[in-house]
Amino acid sequence: MFETWNQETIWGWWHLGIGHTDGGFATWIGATGSFMYATVPNFPSPTITTSYEMLQAYTPSLKMVDAYPMAETGRYPVLGYQKNGRMNDLSKPIVDAASGYSTTGWTDNYKQPIDADWAPTFKAHNTTVGRDARYYSSIVPDGFYWPSDKIKKRWVSFKSTTDPMVTVPVTKYESAALNWVGYACRRWYRANTAFVTGADFTGAQRYVYPAFRLAEIYLNYAEACNEKTERDVDAAITYLDKVRERSGLNGIRTAYPEIAFENASGTTTIAGVSKTNKEWLRWLIQQERWCEFGMEAMRHYDMCRWMRAEDEYPCAPWTLNMKAENYEDLYTRVSNIMPMDNADFHYRDYFYPIISTQLAEMVNFTQNPGWE
Repeated sequence: MFETWNQETIWGWWHLGIGHTDGGFATWIGATGSFMYATVPNFPSPTITTSYEMLQAYTPSLKMVDAYPMAETGRYPVLGYQKNGRMNDLSKPIVDAASGYSTTGWTDNYKQPIDADWAPTFKAHNTTVGRDARYYSSIVPDGFYWPSDKIKKRWVSFKSTTDPMVTVPVTKYESAALNWVGYACRRWYRANTAFVTGADFTGAQRYVYPAFRLAEIYLNYAEACNEKTERDVDAAITYLDKVRERSGLNGIRTAYPEIAFENASGTTTIAGVSKTNKEWLRWLIQQERWCEFGMEAMRHYDMCRWMRAEDEYPCAPWTLNMKAENYEDLYTRVSNIMPMDNADFHYRDYFYPIISTQLAEMVNFTQNPGWE
């Protein structure tokens, strides 16, 4: 993300910033500074003063948080969710026990693994422990330290604390200017960047946003090799593993030895979920794509082209218990505090409606299904 025109950037988005031009050309590239004020928690201190109030309008969903694999086993811990009618119940994940993931309990004296060598140990919820490196490079769970040696503050959202290493108690929960979910997004944040002046947003975050990068080529190819009539399982797994290897994960055959990937029609059951082996490889490629491109605005389009959105989207607004009065109660999942409607998706939503004026001109066209 942060190396200008690195070997993995196939195509990047340039940003012609207002006030940052020279002879009609931008003097810097990338626009991620504009995201930062809407993702970073508020860190008031005598040495950090800024007119930029940290809104945390961009936050990862609980489903995004659940998606990342476990570092030791390389397995994706959550296979789906129990349903209440059409609605996915995010408080009842279907957990692959072989992954090593636990939905309950705490780890004492936990050392934050990425970009926080300076941070002391703390008590971490077990759902946040032992995850893929990309988890910690993309997400800051509630209770973790923000990855900046300029700030050195821990983000904890319960209301009552006097710990000087903890961010300001959440006194503005009822306002819109707060993270409602319980996880902060640091996907576009370069570690150890200060936020003291406006220049820290517009100046320190200058890099090309990767619209198309090498990992997408690899995962597109892996998907094609699994889906074509004459499957090439070895090639599919080879290119899937190329993406996983960079994060230090086991190869997919090592991570899932019970799946006979070559036997496409054979069925394997994991944690009560049964799929053909071709379907399992498809799911693993799709899950890796979710983690690799987390928060890069690709998931919705993938879900539509895979036609999985009808099954995956319906969901209440699940969050951590951001109204908790103590740290332990914070990690209870609730669906009744975020001020938004349930998410839903129907077959017609795979298509856009055709505007009536266009239909009037194109007399041989009909309206898309469900929009009649």
